[in-house]
Amino acid sequence: MKSVTKTEQTIILILFALTILSLERVIFYFLNIQHFSTLSLEITLLGFFKGLRIDIITLFTFSAPFIIALFYMHRWRKFISYLWLIVVIGIFSVNLGDIIYFPFVHRHLSNEVFLLSNDLDFFVGIVGNYLIELILYLIIISILYYIWKKIVDLEISSKNYPTIQKIAFTFIIILILFLGIRGKITGKPFGLSDAFVNDNIASANLSINGLYSIYRGRSSKSYKFMEHQLAVNKTREILGTGNIEFLSDKFLIERKLTNIGEKSNYNIVILLVESFTSKYTDSFGDENFGVTPYFDKLTKESLSFPNFYANGQRSIEGITVTLTGIPSITGMPNLGYGLELSNFSYIGKVLKENGYSTVGMRSAKRGSFRIDSIFNLAGFDQFYGAEDIKKILKDERDISLPFGSIWDGNMLRFMKEKIDSSKKPFLTFGFTASTHFPCKLPNKKYEIYPHQEFGINGFLNNTRYFDSQLEEFIESSKKESWFKDTVFIITGDHTIGKGIGVKKDNLAHFKMPFIIYAPYIFEPQIIEHIGTQADIFPTIIDILNLENSFSTLSTSLLDRDSKRFGILREGNRMLFLDANRTAKDLESSENLKAILQTISNLVTKNSIFPLEK
Repeated sequence: MKSVTKTEQTIILILFALTILSLERVIFYFLNIQHFSTLSLEITLLGFFKGLRIDIITLFTFSAPFIIALFYMHRWRKFISYLWLIVVIGIFSVNLGDIIYFPFVHRHLSNEVFLLSNDLDFFVGIVGNYLIELILYLIIISILYYIWKKIVDLEISSKNYPTIQKIAFTFIIILILFLGIRGKITGKPFGLSDAFVNDNIASANLSINGLYSIYRGRSSKSYKFMEHQLAVNKTREILGTGNIEFLSDKFLIERKLTNIGEKSNYNIVILLVESFTSKYTDSFGDENFGVTPYFDKLTKESLSFPNFYANGQRSIEGITVTLTGIPSITGMPNLGYGLELSNFSYIGKVLKENGYSTVGMRSAKRGSFRIDSIFNLAGFDQFYGAEDIKKILKDERDISLPFGSIWDGNMLRFMKEKIDSSKKPFLTFGFTASTHFPCKLPNKKYEIYPHQEFGINGFLNNTRYFDSQLEEFIESSKKESWFKDTVFIITGDHTIGKGIGVKKDNLAHFKMPFIIYAPYIFEPQIIEHIGTQADIFPTIIDILNLENSFSTLSTSLLDRDSKRFGILREGNRMLFLDANRTAKDLESSENLKAILQTISNLVTKNSIFPLEK
């Protein structure tokens, strides 16, 4: 019998385990070939490459203690090897179950594993229909055991190494395992959103394995308050207007506009301002803070919505709802943390399908919250972060800013450059950062109030700074030929940190400024009815008169037939805001119960929006 070192034997076992997982992906690909038929050869190969990365992450995550032990231990070696085999068979088995499950809903296992009690008959039916496959599975496990045993039974040759060499070897092993589990050298660890090649959900499905999807995704809560059809009917009644048509009995909230005019090719600029709050914006608040004189001027020239609300209280919630029209729901993950495993309609994809060039950017680093991957998924051809944007310092100090961000003025100047060079029509999305605590003072000239990095005065001073940079951006844009055909949508990602200085009466801690500025397209008007960030997506569809279908939990702000409602999240508390600005929680709102039950059901079954669209 050939002898091997402990290192060689361990590496052989690792490679054998990875080979098993890779063969599963090949089987998965051919069993679902129709799902992947639209992928080019290049994207398919990239999908398999990312799949190998995910298999390494999965294997190392659950095998690291066994791998380290086998590199060193001689006694108990076979016992540890067979314990590890149980883990490898567990990974293999979960992935195999995922392969069987995938054709039913065209998504990988995730929260469904934790909801077996709700759909037990469904899963029992699957097992009952696969008895032959179950027998084949037992045969495969026997083969895996046989090969594993052959490797484990190899004679181990003993070699003594100097202590310094052992220490260096230990460091290298730990480093390899650490990098293998992270999947990346720098930035956030490899996540579900990183599995996408371009914005293609099919490529991500090829890369992801079942176990990775389960433990790296966030489990979703299944709501059950009433009979299914009653929940659907209530949800559609809330979403329905005389200007839309529901399209499917499977994709229950998919709909499109019916009474549309001629398609408009207006450019769209969306600007989310960090912590933008109505109270501190004079044109939307009832006090005179004097820090937004230019925005107040724009408000008078815009469609302004004084009763506009954030759907949530975190940046990732504001980004998710703006891109999808689906507000953050308690018990469901956000984009970048598992929600992307379900197919959504995205504003970037819709406009790309209509010939728009799409560019996104932010003042902070592009990878935080996995926002770069999210924008790629959402249909943006390009996305830039602080590390990509050159400094064009004018009134800003050259200092280190929190979270590796840059001054908003630099991002807005960069945005202007990108717009000038973009193919028309364009969709440009910007997300600022300078009004995030701690508020560094950009320049003494903006110190309207005695500066406090963690106090309200710092926020006010930095809001004054942002306002001046917005003025520079808009005024320089007015000189360009594209300005007359451009719609600027300006609002916030959420209000100031959990309502600092803002009373919670009448949901004031959710109220944020919102304007649609297009002086050559819309006459100025104050529109009093309520709106939320979720309404931005269908409003753009409405403005552009697009025929595309969409699936949002919202309606156009310009649709006069809308029921006017909002779904708000405050921590784990959900609220339903009606047209009269009355908020009801889950216990007292049948409408909220119906919507939560419907959307959680659609996410579980991957029936938000058709994949082929």
